[in-house]
Amino acid sequence: MASQRTRAGWLWLAAYGSVAAASLWLRSAVPVFAIGEAGHDDFLFVRLAYYLGSGSWLGPYNNLTLAKGVGYPAFILAAFGAGVPLKIAEQLLYLGACGFSAWLVRRLSGRRWLPFVLFAVLAFSPLMWTAELARVVREGRAPDDVLEIPLPDGDPVHLPAVLAAAFGLSTSEARRLIGDGAVKADGEVVREFDLARPRLENALVQAGKRRFVRLTPS
Repeated sequence: MASQRTRAGWLWLAAYGSVAAASLWLRSAVPVFAIGEAGHDDFLFVRLAYYLGSGSWLGPYNNLTLAKGVGYPAFILAAFGAGVPLKIAEQLLYLGACGFSAWLVRRLSGRRWLPFVLFAVLAFSPLMWTAELARVVREGRAPDDVLEIPLPDGDPVHLPAVLAAAFGLSTSEARRLIGDGAVKADGEVVREFDLARPRLENALVQAGKRRFVRLTPS
């Protein structure tokens, strides 16, 4: 009887291992990439990880040093030190969380098949195979309800003034965000301070990760 339980336990363990291996294999097919001009997202994380690895803590202090925290840069560095691709390391951590969830369900339900089904569903979640998650960091998604403001008169439109009015920023801070590549119009990074009016009409403008505004024709 005891040997049968032991054998069953090993079979379940092998089943979990097979699911985890298949999940990692699928994840390895999605190449990691970073947007170098994303100074508030991808590039910032990579740069902070580089400074940590070089023994310089978070590098020279500036307005972005504490913007993200040390957790994910340290994770990038740990994955690099272990020789594990970044997204595989993330997937291993994710599968560990899935396994913990399955263990809790096993303890609460007393059944073996239910936690296994939960683990398999989470391990092959479609959300894990999207192109956005192949990036070093996923950007925030635009909310369903976005503030709409009319464009000021004139052509071209001075974008720093629009950002300042929309988000309560100073024009110098708005200029800095544009210079850092942290401002997008309809998903495209904006580098110019003055843009042609048609370019901004009905455009969804993003400043940073969580600030969005829709610019409507006045």
